[in-house]
Amino acid sequence: MVDKTYNFIVNKLELASTLSGGPLRKVMGDLVEDMVDFIWYEISLKYPTVNNKITIGKQTPIIISNKGGSIKESVDRHCFINNKMVLCIECKTYLDKCYMQRADSDFALMKEGANFDAIIVSLENGIGDDSYSFFKQRNNIDDVFYLADGKRKSTNHISHNIERINKEKIAILIDKIESYFKEANN
Repeated sequence: MVDKTYNFIVNKLELASTLSGGPLRKVMGDLVEDMVDFIWYEISLKYPTVNNKITIGKQTPIIISNKGGSIKESVDRHCFINNKMVLCIECKTYLDKCYMQRADSDFALMKEGANFDAIIVSLENGIGDDSYSFFKQRNNIDDVFYLADGKRKSTNHISHNIERINKEKIAILIDKIESYFKEANN
């Protein structure tokens, strides 16, 4: 499955390398979400007896209430095993401080209303080490997965540096997602 996922990413990046402007942003914006959906689907085929579902977060928001009222909160993907949300995934082409801060805030609110693992999946790492450590210490984000080697450079677009995509990092992400299926299958 690692090779299939790698090829999925490479095909999207090769398409992106031919685009600019809005079409480029659209392909890149959808890439990680589509890849997560692809991985979930491929894993689900290995575990046909495990009741599972992955949704676009906006379709299954968590409602958080307090004395002042209530809000609906979501991230990119909500993942369910046996009708229980076990994992929420924020998907990013690159992760910088403002994106991690937003994910941290979203996960903190969502965890007031539900118990689940919260991860970020990003092609590229664009966050400083101090900022990363700060948000990880808050314990709202359980894990972060970068699929490309090295730091993001705005002048060196990932679609022109496909060789930075790391199959070992893809394998680690697949193992993480598959662990929920394995646990439910026992």
